[in-house]
Amino acid sequence: MGLFQKTNGTAYYLHDGGARTMTEAILWHGGKAEKLRD
Repeated sequence: MGLFQKTNGTAYYLHDGGARTMTEAILWHGGKAEKLRD
């Protein structure tokens, strides 16, 4: 994950690029990340 921006040219996360940071990705995501979000 640390090289995501360098290898992909963008720092957007999730399948639709809806999160700009890992924190946003955790907050937006349910399922496996739900425990971390809560």
